[in-house]
Amino acid sequence: MSERRLLKEYQVVKKELGNHKNIISSLEPIDSDDLTNWTATILGPPNTPYHGHSFDLRIHLTPEYPLKPPQVTFSAYKMPHCNIEFKTGKICLNILDNANWSPVWNLLTVVLAIYQLLSDPVTDSPLNIDLSNILKIKDTSAYYGLIEYYLNNKSDK
Repeated sequence: MSERRLLKEYQVVKKELGNHKNIISSLEPIDSDDLTNWTATILGPPNTPYHGHSFDLRIHLTPEYPLKPPQVTFSAYKMPHCNIEFKTGKICLNILDNANWSPVWNLLTVVLAIYQLLSDPVTDSPLNIDLSNILKIKDTSAYYGLIEYYLNNKSDK
């Protein structure tokens, strides 16, 4: 892993984060002496059942980063989304796949893409088949209702 690349990314994040304050409330390394583990908090997008909630992400950079994508998961509680494994927080997002990853992307790009995924779920590559099927039949009332139920009952781990 390129230490120089990580230091540069850290500087970019500190500089650019203010431009995305309505999307990302934080993106930072857990320990400033170890830039391989980060946390991020994203805000729920408007006009989605996630609006009004915030979501914590765990980001781990392997030694192959930036040639390989970071490992990113939702943390804290069960995450209802058709592209997120409900119990583990694993995310199905094309840019997090080795075959689709590009070293041109950075941590800020990844977090912004995850925010976008909350607005635009991809039903063709689900990790939560139930929510995906509800979306495929266009039952948005049931979809919103299930998501709101889980988000409002976060203590049900």
